[in-house]
Amino acid sequence: MLADYRLIGVVVTEPEVHSFIQSRANLGLKGDDGRVLTIEDASNAAKQIALAKAMSQPEYGIRAVITFHNTIKSASTFADEHNGYRESMGQLPINTATVRGKYNAKKRVEALQILDPHQPPALVTNARCLTEGID
Repeated sequence: MLADYRLIGVVVTEPEVHSFIQSRANLGLKGDDGRVLTIEDASNAAKQIALAKAMSQPEYGIRAVITFHNTIKSASTFADEHNGYRESMGQLPINTATVRGKYNAKKRVEALQILDPHQPPALVTNARCLTEGID
């Protein structure tokens, strides 16, 4: 296990997601090509907003986050877009990385080093590479 963990519930309202999607044009995020956004896009926006909100709360002390995704594409997209969400919410960017199954052990360790508690806040995404669960 990497470290002790906490489960935190964060509320994201439909108006927050709607407002964010309306203002996303300047962020270069998915959907800016004029196509109609899907329910999945709104769901991803809600997840990004929830994570940014949780990390901005000093009482939680969140410095390192690992997210689990169904596909490497969704994991990479989540990492690539996260700082755009943070910046749109007036927050500073954080370090991000994606761990891929094709990485050898050394490269995985290098990617995970950004989670060191002595480093700035960080996000590591993965898809079926790191195991998830509660012991």
